[in-house]
Amino acid sequence: MSWQETATAGGAQAEVDSTRWRQLAVVMAGAFLILLDSTIVNVAVPSIQLDLHAANSAVEWVVTGYALAYGVLLIPGGRLGDRFGYKNLFVISVVGFTVASALCGTAQSVGQLIAWQCVLGAMAGLMNPQILAVIQTAFPWQERGRAYAVYGAVSGFATAVAPLLAGALIQWNVGDLKWRPVFLINVPIGIVTIALALKIMKAAKGRGGSLDPLGIVFVAGTVFLVGFPLIQGQSSNWPTWIFIMLAAAAPMLVLFVLWQAYRGRRGQEPLINIKLFRNRAFSAGVGIGFTYFAGFISLWFIMSVYLQNGLQRSALTAGFILLPFAIGTLIGSIFSDKLNAKMGRWVMALGLGLVIVGLIGVLVTAYTPGSDMSGYEAMPWLFVAGIGSGLVIAPNVDVVMSGVGWADAGSAAGVLNVAQRLGSALGIALAGVAFFGVLKGSALDSAQEAAPRLRSELTATQMMGSSQDVDAGVQRFVTCYDKRAHSKDPSKPAPGCPNGAAPDAVGAAFTRAIDRTTRIDFTHALRAGTGVSLGLVAVAFLLVFVLPGRRPEQEWGEGSGDWSGEGSSGDWSGEGSSGDWSGSGGDSWNGAAGTSESGHGEWGHGSAEDADANKSDSADQ
Repeated sequence: MSWQETATAGGAQAEVDSTRWRQLAVVMAGAFLILLDSTIVNVAVPSIQLDLHAANSAVEWVVTGYALAYGVLLIPGGRLGDRFGYKNLFVISVVGFTVASALCGTAQSVGQLIAWQCVLGAMAGLMNPQILAVIQTAFPWQERGRAYAVYGAVSGFATAVAPLLAGALIQWNVGDLKWRPVFLINVPIGIVTIALALKIMKAAKGRGGSLDPLGIVFVAGTVFLVGFPLIQGQSSNWPTWIFIMLAAAAPMLVLFVLWQAYRGRRGQEPLINIKLFRNRAFSAGVGIGFTYFAGFISLWFIMSVYLQNGLQRSALTAGFILLPFAIGTLIGSIFSDKLNAKMGRWVMALGLGLVIVGLIGVLVTAYTPGSDMSGYEAMPWLFVAGIGSGLVIAPNVDVVMSGVGWADAGSAAGVLNVAQRLGSALGIALAGVAFFGVLKGSALDSAQEAAPRLRSELTATQMMGSSQDVDAGVQRFVTCYDKRAHSKDPSKPAPGCPNGAAPDAVGAAFTRAIDRTTRIDFTHALRAGTGVSLGLVAVAFLLVFVLPGRRPEQEWGEGSGDWSGEGSSGDWSGEGSSGDWSGSGGDSWNGAAGTSESGHGEWGHGSAEDADANKSDSADQ
């Protein structure tokens, strides 16, 4: 029996819920809010910094605070949904998200904005696992592929459209509010989502039992010890304490696993069912989510930096150049369910292959002479990569969740979301090291590459005196550009170097030389960063071959939860309830740019709880 088939003998299938597609529309509105806010704020950072007179280190925390709070609460949020109900947690988190958005939009200082961004991230962390859990419980396995295709389309589209929308809102300066509409736009969407959720969504929940507060501390500590140093490493120039924190994450993770095993032996409900990792599809699928998001989010990051800071494109123009990726993702997601039904796991191999082709295309494009790059050359390749992304996101989550019973839907979704978030952080860190390292290392060569044209233009002005004076001016330009690239604050002139250019032909020639050298230098950096992203996506491609070739042969009606209202979990009776990423800076030297958020999908049907993991594990083999 193939991955897309199911055994029908041995029991009647449970009644399909008639409101499932309306429920999907509601949770998709929540997903759109999360993904929109995760990316849109990065584009607004320069405007925020200028309006609130914020230092670089402070404005970085506008993005960092959101990312950390979001990542830390994903797994606890999933367990809370299992315990208290997916609908309840979804509504509570959307209410909190809406209120926090309004407070961010009215913040009077950068400190207030950071505080409310942390709250906003926490609400996103609580909300996201409920979205996957609702799809897992509301849809029969035959339809889950389509549901996750919709989710994948929304994820990719919102992630890519956000920079375009942010650029438009800031450029239009609605009501002279500057950056504030970037947050305030969430308020009407949130209000409508709350109203529809209360009216349409049904109560459902997973495992009962205690919340395992010590387990929450261990897992939150692990995520923090990994996420914080990866977020802060680049801007802090990778000091020793970064690596100490990363090293401390390992024993914290070991403590968490041992604690979960101890609770399991005592018959207590764990925060995460560790037996899920015995399922090869679940483990490999989480690994694919980790490495793929590391690859494509890091590309998104470096492309945003390159377009806005290297090529000096506006946020609106940068968003337009990146738009083909969103369109491609939408198209790929539309076809992902049908292709998944025919190809099984190989649809992800096809999708990742297309992403690799797109990245190679961007890499080849980057070898166009730096001074001639416009950014538009990458658009066809971003479209190809977007189609591939649409064929990866939904089927990957389908793979992960196909071996998860209803009782563990929330916590399993939290695990996948955390893997995607940490993967994004790692990818941005690795690509950032390569990108910014080459940006410094190639500054001298880039300036020397631009020097002959500068010499010709200075000579043509006939205002520099002798040829020796021209040569001296060119040499000073090359030296100052290199010194500035290696300074602690590249946004300021290096000591002994001029601050700005004279308002004459000579000054104009130097200004053009700076722009030309910056383009060349950033193009060298783009090549290095794209190479890292390509390697990470290639690892995800190889992990597809670890996946089992067959799916668990179980009915939708089987599993740990039930629809009768009498099961211990998965109950629909209505009784009870269930970069970043860094993106700061606004100059052409050290500004960071947008990141994106996760997209998910699933392979398709409810399986028995790990009654089991052993059974599904043997099926995997």
